Amino acid sequence: MQPLTALAHQGLSEPAVGKGVASAVTLEFAHNIGVVVTACVALQLLLRRFDVDGTRKAALFGVLFGLLAIVSMLDPVDVVQGVIIDSRFVVVAVSGVFGGPVAATIAALMATVFRLSLGGAGMPAGIAAIIASALLASVYHRLRPRVPSRHELWAIWGLGLVVHGVTVLLILTIPGGVGAQAARQAAVPMLTVFPVGMAFVAWFMLEYELRRRREAALAEGARRYEELGRQSRTFAWEVNAEGEYTYVSPTVHEVTGHRPEELLGVSIWELHPAEDRERMRAAGREILASGVPIAAYENRFVTKDGRILWVMSSGMPIHDTDGRVVGYRGTDTDITSRKAAEERLRRRLAYEKAIVACMRLLMSGRATVEQQLGAVVRILRQASEASRTYVFRNEHVPGQGLCMTQTHESVALGVTPQIDNPDLQMLPYESGSPSLLPVLEAREPFARAVAELRETDPVMASVLAKQDIRAVLILPIFVDDTLWGQIGFDDCVDEREWDSDDIDILQVVADGIGSALQREADRLELASHRDDLEELVARRTQRLVELNTELEEANRAKSRFLANMSHELRTPLNSIIGFSGLLGQGLTGPLNEEQATQIGMINRSGKHLLELVDDILDISRVEAGGVEVRVERFDPAEIVAEVAEALGPLAVQKGLEVRVDLPRTTRAIDSDPGKFKQILLNLAGNAVKFTEEGHVSLELRSESTAHVEVRVSDTGPGIPAERLPDVFSPFVQLDAPGHAKPAGTGLGLTISREFAELLGGTLTVRSAVGSGSTFTLTVPADCRICA
Repeated sequence: MQPLTALAHQGLSEPAVGKGVASAVTLEFAHNIGVVVTACVALQLLLRRFDVDGTRKAALFGVLFGLLAIVSMLDPVDVVQGVIIDSRFVVVAVSGVFGGPVAATIAALMATVFRLSLGGAGMPAGIAAIIASALLASVYHRLRPRVPSRHELWAIWGLGLVVHGVTVLLILTIPGGVGAQAARQAAVPMLTVFPVGMAFVAWFMLEYELRRRREAALAEGARRYEELGRQSRTFAWEVNAEGEYTYVSPTVHEVTGHRPEELLGVSIWELHPAEDRERMRAAGREILASGVPIAAYENRFVTKDGRILWVMSSGMPIHDTDGRVVGYRGTDTDITSRKAAEERLRRRLAYEKAIVACMRLLMSGRATVEQQLGAVVRILRQASEASRTYVFRNEHVPGQGLCMTQTHESVALGVTPQIDNPDLQMLPYESGSPSLLPVLEAREPFARAVAELRETDPVMASVLAKQDIRAVLILPIFVDDTLWGQIGFDDCVDEREWDSDDIDILQVVADGIGSALQREADRLELASHRDDLEELVARRTQRLVELNTELEEANRAKSRFLANMSHELRTPLNSIIGFSGLLGQGLTGPLNEEQATQIGMINRSGKHLLELVDDILDISRVEAGGVEVRVERFDPAEIVAEVAEALGPLAVQKGLEVRVDLPRTTRAIDSDPGKFKQILLNLAGNAVKFTEEGHVSLELRSESTAHVEVRVSDTGPGIPAERLPDVFSPFVQLDAPGHAKPAGTGLGLTISREFAELLGGTLTVRSAVGSGSTFTLTVPADCRICA
């Protein structure tokens, strides 16, 4: 029987027995290991050559190790007659460990196909062993990331023990006693030699993986360093003792436009601007001679296309074996953007200081704006670093249209002043600078190079060229939406390109000049009308005082009239009420029924009229300021109880319930008890008067030590929200829908609120139609301050 491989060369060799099995297995496996190692070398070369990864790498693993498994089956060791062992299981397992399930599947499939081609009774056991090796290796591959690298060789050796232990068990399944005999002969070498060999092959593969990871890490580090250099615009360099480049990193091309090979052997000083070259050469030689580190040294660098860059150099000396400085190694970083930002910040700070200084001058009021403009243009020229700064004022000239005249100027050292240039006095826009006026009238800045104006406005270009101007910035000055003039900035050195931020800041000053001129014009106009205005105001004020006095006197006269009339009416009314009472009581003689009824009507009408007179008298006293507050100490609960008792008969007559809610303990307050009681009588009387069914309640609350509160509520018809503001108005009575208009003057609530305010308190109302009304009186516990 041929349990593991049905050999094509059956009978060509005698089976090994006893100790010969171990030696034969060792020799055969050493031969197989050599083949495996050779295959691994070939695999590494292929992987490097084709740079494959992922699934393609696993497939290549599987094919190579599948071929190696076939080769191992061509040179087996006979254990017993027809039973052989070989290293195919090591090969399949190693392919799974390092190539994963894909590689193990391909290698196992190739080994299985070859085993099927050999046939024999041991074929099932041999195929089962191949499949078991692939499965076990695939499982280990999945668990491999959890295995510490320092323990991986031991783990793979343990996997070899498991794989070949399973193989020995499968050998036992061969029938006819052959399996048991073969297992006894093969168990020891398979469980000792093969696992060790598998660990050896694994060690070789692990070393290859480690090298590849290191190479990948180095490549990634180099890539990241290059990318970092590209992003940060940094390049590395080395120079010899003469200052010549011996190495330049590839990113130098991104920064300077030079290729690394173009700079080799070139002196570093040749790349500095001509004006910096000698200074940098002397400083560089001093550094090379001293051997001190270079730390963040800022200098200028010329690019291949002639641009000037700012770079920051850092470096360390390179020493030979004797400690002598033989060169420097370091980096250059492009800091042009940072230097430009610093320059913009410096200019911005200068502009902001200039703006503050200019605005202080224009707002100081110590001189006219025209007088301050000289200092303003001087400050702005220094801040803007312009060659010349000036102000032109506009004036309409008959026959010439709008003209401009230079009124102020400040020039830099070496620049010719133009303040006395006759060509700049009364210069018409139309003939002197036709393209300027539309821009200024649109409130836009005019920033142009003279070379550009030669094509668009040759007339203006000619005027500017005569003054040696190469670039100009002109900003409009508006006063009351009228173009008053302009403020200009000339550059006689370069064709300066003005930054939009700089223009915006300078426009702030131009607008400030316009505002100052407007304020000055307004001030002059106001001064011209000041005397007339003061006289007019005085006359109007005197007239108002007189009218106010007349109104006050008329109001007092009205109040005195009402008070006098009320007193005059009270005397006859009291007589009418008194005599009608006597008649009604029969003291002057008996009356019939009709006479008694008429006398009663006279008495009630007299009393009602007296109430009206009393109300008018009270409101008149309040308006005339004749009401006094008499402060006494009293218990508010007693007043509330007295009011409820006084309303009792009228409430019973209407079928209403009077509810009184008093706290268990109350404290006395200092106020005017008469006015306090009159307020409550008015509120409670109104509540009974307007309520047809339900109840009227009086509730006293004194939780606060600072004040007391009385709420008078009813279940009457309520007051519409839009009418609530009129509740306390004098002579206003609010009639409820479906109810007759109540009798009275409409002064009760007005008097009540006036009294509440005299006591230092408030009277408020809350009501809703159909839900009744609640009036709340709040008075301070101590009203002596109101007396």
